[in-house]
Amino acid sequence: MKEIPYALTIFRSRFYPALLRWPVLLGFTFILPTLLLGPQDKHLNLALVTVWFLWWPLFTILFLFVGRLWCAFCPFAMVGELLQKFTCQKMPTPRIFKKYGIWVGGSLILFIIWIEKTFFLHHSPYLTAILLCGIQFAVCVTYVLYKKRTWCRYICPLGEIGRIYAKIGMIQLNATPRKCKLCRAVACLNGSINDKGCPMSQSAPNLKSSADCIYCGLCVKNCPNDSIRINLRIPSQELWGFIKPQLDESVIVSCLLGILTIIGFAEANHSWFFTAVGSHQYVIFTALYLLAMVVSVALIALASRWASTFNDSPAILNFSTFNYTLVPLLLSIHIGRNLSDLYTGGHELLFLLTERIFHLGHQPVPPLAADSPLITVLQFIFLIIGFFLSIHAASYILKTSIKSEKRRDSVLPPAIVPFVTIFFFITVLHGTLFLSPHAELFPYAALFCLSVVLWSCLFIRGYISNEANKTPATARPVFCRMDGELVLKRVKVHAYSD
Repeated sequence: MKEIPYALTIFRSRFYPALLRWPVLLGFTFILPTLLLGPQDKHLNLALVTVWFLWWPLFTILFLFVGRLWCAFCPFAMVGELLQKFTCQKMPTPRIFKKYGIWVGGSLILFIIWIEKTFFLHHSPYLTAILLCGIQFAVCVTYVLYKKRTWCRYICPLGEIGRIYAKIGMIQLNATPRKCKLCRAVACLNGSINDKGCPMSQSAPNLKSSADCIYCGLCVKNCPNDSIRINLRIPSQELWGFIKPQLDESVIVSCLLGILTIIGFAEANHSWFFTAVGSHQYVIFTALYLLAMVVSVALIALASRWASTFNDSPAILNFSTFNYTLVPLLLSIHIGRNLSDLYTGGHELLFLLTERIFHLGHQPVPPLAADSPLITVLQFIFLIIGFFLSIHAASYILKTSIKSEKRRDSVLPPAIVPFVTIFFFITVLHGTLFLSPHAELFPYAALFCLSVVLWSCLFIRGYISNEANKTPATARPVFCRMDGELVLKRVKVHAYSD
């Protein structure tokens, strides 16, 4: 990992994150009245377009590059913090939140997605305002009752997506163990005369995952030993050394994959789907929504049960662990879906600002603008990157979970096949959905999918061969210089075959 230049300088600045938090809060105070009192036409309400076609797509894309950075500027949390200064009861976080908070947050995000797709919230400014007000009310209640960011860490539905996707993020906050050993103040957690402590109740030396770090910069400001580092890392690198899988998060990952698939299918075949289901569209869509989650969980559970016969781990542990290998593919699908919304939203905003507000005579965007081949190409690029990152994560986790080196070479290929099959099926399915507006690109996509299959086989074969070529550690004579003299020592090294 490489340290990001000037990151610590920015985090130490007294203007960070306030310089961005206040404009975001002002924008939020503009959005709610506009949703409630502005035009109820989806094409004419600036706040509606901003929420669903600009903020929501960017919210997802940001996780890939900067993790949960948005949470540092979240307007919901800022309103809660302002209220907390005057009325907080400072009660400790309930144990039920710590134990079941992820289930609550995950269930809320699944429910919000269902509400949005079933009742078309992205077409209704009034319903969108009700949703935002409901979230803000829940935030205010928890901030008044409990200290710090109890809502953000344990219950927030948006934070739950952040917890999952932040593991793929390209930045990571680390502490220097050598410096932290001598620290007795633990200012990163408890605060100092410079600023308050971590709002997520985390200490930098014990931060093992990016899931609970919102990059607010308080630990950097408080640390007296200059221990904090902001590093750049390979996307999904955190999954390769994953230590503590959580069953609740794993189930949410599977469910998200299932519902993104059924939503993609319904939107790609919108006219046919809603004509076929007729007046029962809400009931049938809800049934398919639930079925997609069940099928997704069942597929990963079966693959995990298969893998448990090879790596001698319980099926439930495999399920909890290998669901995280879906996260790169899941994020790539989510980003791909949101790219078209972002493209459409940008054009809609341009039209609203120039034509409706400033009256500059800008012509509306052609209706097919969202189906640009450029967007399709970008969707495919993200999809394939996610596919290979998921395969690599699954290969690494399987290799490390098989304790016997003698068995590893023989059992790794059959153990990983179900996961590669699931990843490939999901990739092809969503690639087809992305391509649906462009039938002329199907031959190229078919050739591309064939190359993906070949590359997958070569990757697995090369991965296995590399492991098989390694021999156990052997002692070799090595000359070392000690006290000015050459001394022959025997050092354990790994030999590799040519």
